[in-house]
Amino acid sequence: PDDIAQLLYLSQGRLLPDFIQKEFGMNERLIYRSVTQAYGVTYEDVLARSKQLGDAGLVAQEYAAKWEADNPSAPANIEAITLQDVYSQLMKITETIGSGSQESKVTQLAVLFRRLSPLEAKHVARIVVGRLRVGVGDPTLLDALSLAKAGDKSLRVALQRAYNLSSDLGLVAHTLYTAGP
Repeated sequence: PDDIAQLLYLSQGRLLPDFIQKEFGMNERLIYRSVTQAYGVTYEDVLARSKQLGDAGLVAQEYAAKWEADNPSAPANIEAITLQDVYSQLMKITETIGSGSQESKVTQLAVLFRRLSPLEAKHVARIVVGRLRVGVGDPTLLDALSLAKAGDKSLRVALQRAYNLSSDLGLVAHTLYTAGP
């Protein structure tokens, strides 16, 4: 698959390998502003709920679920979103700089939230704030790549070597799927 690298990066709560620094430049309060824009709720309500839940992802998920329940036909009217769409929009947010960039980032994230399911909104909010909490480490993903491609862990040593040489799990995965082991 063409988007295997993006899938692995996002599963670890990032957009690129660790040695390439791309920051969202958004804290929890900016994410809450995106939630208010996306779901038509007040900032005060979102802030109060965040104090109860203590997690921007759970806040986004809850308001997305409420919006979905209150607007049952809305999800059907929204074009299906792909992994590449999510990745591209998140990358666009990191590249938004300069005057007015903060408000632009809030709006871009709000637009993305409206296209996501509640569960997806939870994970995207956590990725943006830098607290994905999934705990999928490099060794687990290397095992998963071997299992997916060979049906067992027989490729693990070769994948580990490739990762040690490149320090880029996305590149290792992309190479595995395009050029083979």
